[in-house]
Amino acid sequence: MRFFSTDGFTLIELMVAAVLFTVGFASAFLLLQSSIDLSTSAKNEILAGNHLREQHELVKNVRDSNWIRFRHWDSVAEYMIPSTSGARLEPWYYTVEHDFASAHAPVSIEKLPHDFDGMRTNILSDMNASDSRTRLCLDSLDRYVHDCADSATTPTPYARFFRVEELATRDGASVIAVDDAWRLTFFFVSTERGYREYSFSTILTDWRP
Repeated sequence: MRFFSTDGFTLIELMVAAVLFTVGFASAFLLLQSSIDLSTSAKNEILAGNHLREQHELVKNVRDSNWIRFRHWDSVAEYMIPSTSGARLEPWYYTVEHDFASAHAPVSIEKLPHDFDGMRTNILSDMNASDSRTRLCLDSLDRYVHDCADSATTPTPYARFFRVEELATRDGASVIAVDDAWRLTFFFVSTERGYREYSFSTILTDWRP
């Protein structure tokens, strides 16, 4: 009595085995892909929260420092790159970051070019430019900086910036501008495994009595 066959596999058996192997491999690949996407998304959300909060705190610190130094509440002259005498916030797009090289003015603010509109295409174009203003790089101490020209920095798939807008309220059909207040919207963009944009808005005011 024979307990096994020496005839080999038929073509149909081989095809069925190939299909089952392909389905199993595809399922495992999709599961791995999904896990990577979820991990990347979670990491980006944590980074976005930290960067959005940091930008907000830096801008608030500039306002509070102005009050201590008896300057106009939204003055940015001391922090602008390049230095701009008498500069104050105005409606447009900016970047803000720690200035690790300066103890006197440890915050630097840069006004973005006049053709920057904050749209996805424009953001991606700026991030891919050799002189990008919004892209973030890691310096030699693993700190996020906007100065990516230094050969010691490592480019990242991230960018950040903020927008200043006039604050207004409505009285019936009339739109009334609110004095001594700006609406600020902070942005963080990731191009890691697709385009993701995070933002939040707040109001910056002259809180002094």
